[in-house]
Amino acid sequence: MTGVYKLTGSLQHYIWGGKNYIPNLLNIPKEPDQYYAEWWLGAHASSPSSIEIEGKSVLLTEFLAQNPAALGIRSRTVFGDELPYLFKILDVEKPLSIQLHPTKKQAEIGFAAENAKGVALTDPKRTYKDNNHKPEMMIALSDFWLLHGFKTKHKIIASLKLRPSLTILADKLHSQDLHRFYADIMRADQSQLAAWLHPIIETNETAYKKGELSLDNPDYWVL
Repeated sequence: MTGVYKLTGSLQHYIWGGKNYIPNLLNIPKEPDQYYAEWWLGAHASSPSSIEIEGKSVLLTEFLAQNPAALGIRSRTVFGDELPYLFKILDVEKPLSIQLHPTKKQAEIGFAAENAKGVALTDPKRTYKDNNHKPEMMIALSDFWLLHGFKTKHKIIASLKLRPSLTILADKLHSQDLHRFYADIMRADQSQLAAWLHPIIETNETAYKKGELSLDNPDYWVL
């Protein structure tokens, strides 16, 4: 089957999303208390797009399963009978969670293991939503700040030492490798995190509220 089909994406309502940008972009009604975080165009199993065929809406996953030749010879040779990418538009109103993307092999093993355990794709505790790794290409449509990777251990220690409540962490990192240090920080309880961060919040809160705290300043992202 060949031709050009009308493609309709799927919406993702994560609570970190905005409420206006995507509805305005798509010219669709918006619910006042609803978040519109992402708009997907693709054939992801958890939320596939749909296409219109002879006036009927058909899931893109179903269409490709019945018409794999639509993917083209080059794509099928390299990636098999699946669409090898997912196009997304994001409206990030609040900071996203920290993400660790697996290798292709890790994703395949993890996805199969969770399937074997019967963990639903929609289960919030599920780690692997598909069997693919997550190489990404991002294009900013507006001002957008992304933290990617880690500074060198030496630079992190120097930055921690500039903040009195974090000097204890500088000493800790000095005696640990970065992997162990990061794991310990991520497992720290809320009271400990508050003890480290509250002094930074107090120091910068006034400047933050006045819009005088630069986004280049690491302290900005604490508030």
